This record gives sequence, C-alpha cells and structure tokens, in this order.
Amino acid sequence: MRHGPHPQHGLNPTKVQCFVCRYPTNEVFLYGNDIPEEAPSESPVDFRLCVVCKERAVDHTYLQETGIVFLEDGGTRPEWFGDGVWIPKKEHDAIFGADPTDCELHFIETALWHTFKEENVGFDYDPDRVDKKTFVAPQR
Repeated sequence: MRHGPHPQHGLNPTKVQCFVCRYPTNEVFLYGNDIPEEAPSESPVDFRLCVVCKERAVDHTYLQETGIVFLEDGGTRPEWFGDGVWIPKKEHDAIFGADPTDCELHFIETALWHTFKEENVGFDYDPDRVDKKTFVAPQR
C-alpha cells in the first residue's frame, strides 16, 4: 500500500491466491489506493505460491505462457495467460537447454509455448492433481 488508504475502500484488502493454482495462501494483501477500483475478494498477488506449489517447485519448474500487451501510451506490460504446466527440472533442462535449478517459474512467449506443445505432442497432465498440471514427457 504505497499510496495510502483508498478514499472509498480504505485498506482495500484482497485474499491472496497462489499464482499457479489459485488456491488460498492464507495471506491478505492491502491494495489501499494503489489501484483505482475496489480490490477483488481473491486475487493472485505478484508471484506468490501456495505451500503445495512451493513443494512442487523443489524439483519442478512451472512453465507459463506469457504475452505482451501494448498500451495506449506506447508502453507495454506482460500478460500471463492461463495455460501452463509443471515440468520436472531435468525435463526443463533437456527441452530448453538452461539450468533451471533456481527457477520456480519460467515465462515464455506465446509462440514458444505453441512450439513447445507442437514439439511435445502427446504431453499430458497428471489427472490426480486437480489444477496442479504436471508435464509427462511423451514416449518417443
């Protein structure tokens, strides 16, 4: 709350949700006057992860499709889309050729996301983990 209380909504609180799965993190974030409108009742704030996703991030990286939004003032800002998947860090390294050991979240642009899906035809999500999508490498 950098700009003090909101004139109409006071502290303007929101319950924080996990960036990946949208489960509650049991935190409250105070927007105050940092946003012009009333805060949503629940919202992901920055890139906070819930306890379950933090555990998953020990040996996985969350691959998230990301786009760029062009603003009227000529600026840009990132836009995170809903499509993403947990990838075991060893698979991430094999696919992207980067060392993901310190990476919980990896954001890639839409074109690369579609290339990833095309090149990994048959990749699947773990059906036992509701909203906790896990990459299963296709059999080659």
